[in-house]
Amino acid sequence: MVNFSEAEFLREWKLRLGLLGQAEGCEIERHDMSETDERVKSRMRSWYAGLLHTADPRFLPQRDLAGEVQKAVIEDDGALRITVPPGGCRPLEVKLRGWKHAVRVFHKPCSRFAARQRDTLLRCTPQNPGAVALPDAILAYCPCETGENAAGCIERLVMTAWPADGSYTMNVKLLNDIK
Repeated sequence: MVNFSEAEFLREWKLRLGLLGQAEGCEIERHDMSETDERVKSRMRSWYAGLLHTADPRFLPQRDLAGEVQKAVIEDDGALRITVPPGGCRPLEVKLRGWKHAVRVFHKPCSRFAARQRDTLLRCTPQNPGAVALPDAILAYCPCETGENAAGCIERLVMTAWPADGSYTMNVKLLNDIK
């Protein structure tokens, strides 16, 4: 894994895009007078955000964000709706207290799995838990007792996530995708 500060990553992008002049202090300007560095920063942030959502998670930073969950409520269908904490991107693992094992497969909201959760005979149990990933939340089926603090039920919530220090961390292989 490599770790870049924003300034270091900007330099890496400019180097790979051929925007780094031979002479230091050389400033490249566009005819429309837009600031080149700001345009490159915008592209690199979007590129990195895309990686966090789509690239192989083994090549990206992962964090346990269970302690950072600010909102978790039990829905009418019995699912625990966990609002994704700031910085969290893609869920990789969730485990609630009382579950036999963690969930590492996240279903889509329109999947057969999600539809089965409406049937009392087919829905998840603590021995066979499950989860659905939404754009801004995770539905964890078969949560803790409703009388408990819902966020306190979450033992683990591992996600690909922006590094807490604002750096850019990834496997060096991913740098070849910069275009």
